[in-house]
Amino acid sequence: MAVEDGGEQSLFDLAVAVIVAREFLEAAVIVGSYKNIILRTSDTLEEQRLRLKIVNQSTFIAAVSALFVVACVAIPLGLLSRKIDTRVVAIIEGVSKLIAAIFIAQLSLKVPVWLDIYKKSEENFNMGSSIKEMRFNIIWNIWREVAECGVFLLPYFFSGSAIAIPVSFLVGLAIGVAMGLIIYYANRRLKKKFWLCFSMAFIFGLFSVGLFVSGCSKMETVFGSTPVIWQLQDPFWNAYKFPMTLLKPFGYSSTRTVLQCAAFWSWTLLMLLLHYRKYKKYQTSATPCHDEEANDKSADKVLVNTESYSSAEKDDVNLDLSDHSSL
Repeated sequence: MAVEDGGEQSLFDLAVAVIVAREFLEAAVIVGSYKNIILRTSDTLEEQRLRLKIVNQSTFIAAVSALFVVACVAIPLGLLSRKIDTRVVAIIEGVSKLIAAIFIAQLSLKVPVWLDIYKKSEENFNMGSSIKEMRFNIIWNIWREVAECGVFLLPYFFSGSAIAIPVSFLVGLAIGVAMGLIIYYANRRLKKKFWLCFSMAFIFGLFSVGLFVSGCSKMETVFGSTPVIWQLQDPFWNAYKFPMTLLKPFGYSSTRTVLQCAAFWSWTLLMLLLHYRKYKKYQTSATPCHDEEANDKSADKVLVNTESYSSAEKDDVNLDLSDHSSL
């Protein structure tokens, strides 16, 4: 998928890393949400340790089994894939970057929910109060997130570009887990999370814009370029040389075509409109949250704001831990 100018395939592909990072970040947020709930609601230290152990074991089982299934499907495809025309490879690469742009845009919109900046109390779903329910929910959600990586990476195997996957996968895994840990500890320790939320949402949004522009630019190499608006001749501004190459993932280019300009500003405007829409939606549906009153009325229920992993619209988790006898 990632092909260098000399015709040789690169060992790293940004779109692959983005797809992997996105899926593992969501998986990390799922695990972090469970752990935060357990730490806040367990009556005894023994109970807390037991439930945390279940979370860790279930996460490991789900991740390993999903990776095994993905490997069983992907390796034969990689071995049996034939050489295909570079034009088709370029199209697949462009489409993969457009898909990655959508994924990163979704992360930018989810960060305020994960960090509790946006609060919503309308739609709650039960994460499971018994050991069996908890284990099943964790295994299913983590397995789904990891397996989705394999589904989204299938075009790379079909196009014979699997050489870029191992390094890109490891980079994406490291980024996703690191961002998940940041969100986890921020929710546990930080009282004021606005600037952390703003910076993460802004970087994800800018990254999404860069991937969208890059995907559109790749399409131009296949179907023909639109007119060039400007081109910076000074070597300092070269998008493929240091230091300006550091800005390339965020949409920078020393040459701008009509399509690239339209893609940059239209996607930027769309991101701003989506953030505004989500802010208004949560502001309208949010209700005042009084923890002390809630605890007085129902000491055995805790409402935790997180992201739903079966539906993008369900952001709050209602975990009923009243039945400790099941332990």
